[in-house]
Amino acid sequence: MAAYSDSYGSVYGVGFAESDSDDPVEMVYDILSATPSDWFTLADPEVYRMWDVDPQQRLKNPNPAVYVWSPTPGTIGRFSADGDLLDDQRSVECLIMTYDKAETHRYTEDIIRIIARFVDDNANTTVFEDVDPTNVEDLRGDKIRGRSDHYINTIELETRRLRDSGRA
Repeated sequence: MAAYSDSYGSVYGVGFAESDSDDPVEMVYDILSATPSDWFTLADPEVYRMWDVDPQQRLKNPNPAVYVWSPTPGTIGRFSADGDLLDDQRSVECLIMTYDKAETHRYTEDIIRIIARFVDDNANTTVFEDVDPTNVEDLRGDKIRGRSDHYINTIELETRRLRDSGRA
């Protein structure tokens, strides 16, 4: 694969992270946890599954962190006329928390760029056909004063895979 660099001087295109998990949260967690350090323009963030960290601990964590979870139920529908394949679509969210506005923005952009690598090229890297960043939101206005000084962004991802229905 050819490497390229961005305006921040980071080199991309070598050492892509992979995941064989069929759980979309685990897949995103695997990818972000295994992403090479030089793909982040700042120090590697701490990456957690949302349910592995108590809400109070998230608010007390002084380090840049990404929390991965699924905020909504997925949909599963028939894909093939014979019913052998199902279309499995699910949402995943990455919650990015730092104490610095510029850092939060930078980590958000880095993660979008990392995940965008998987948009249509998943044959050898995940079991999903699509992993699309679809929405970004700045949650600073939602933070509860006095409880946290974090700057918070979210990135919503949509995943899609075709799965065997089990019909033989």
